[in-house]
Amino acid sequence: MGAKLRRLCTRKSASRKLEVPDDIHRRWQSRGQERQELLDIYINCGGDKSKFIKTVTHKFKKSRKGTIKVNSGFYSEEQMKQKLSYGPLAS
Repeated sequence: MGAKLRRLCTRKSASRKLEVPDDIHRRWQSRGQERQELLDIYINCGGDKSKFIKTVTHKFKKSRKGTIKVNSGFYSEEQMKQKLSYGPLAS
């Protein structure tokens, strides 16, 4: 199964085309844990290419969805005016 997955996730030598989306190809290239996860999913899908692509795409979209990045910090009144375009509060 590993050889089938390798052929599925690598670029074709003559045409340089991929049979899988770019994000799956990048995960395959990163090796290690990522590659093992892809192999496990491929085995669970029974070697079905379309089911594999659908499963991997769904799984990684779901995991990407949950990340939130919050930028915060302390600003003086001058920094608030300059960086945040924040004026004085009305009393």
